Amino acid sequence: MLKSLLAKALEQLAKEMAEIANGMPNLQKEMKNFQTIMINQNNKLEEISQTLSRMASFFPSQEDHANFPMETDKDNGTRKA
Repeated sequence: MLKSLLAKALEQLAKEMAEIANGMPNLQKEMKNFQTIMINQNNKLEEISQTLSRMASFFPSQEDHANFPMETDKDNGTRKA
């Protein structure tokens, strides 16, 4: 009885190991595809970051804006919008 259970367990283990071994090439291919996708996404994000940096250079910084002379409202002494 015990030998029979052990034999069935080993047979099941052998089947599962074969399935895993057969699936490895597919898994490796999927991982390479995923890696390629992630590299492409990273490149796109880098392009977006560079574009935003270039766009930001066209606008004055908050510090420059704070030092920019503006008219004041004579009624209350605050800057006019």
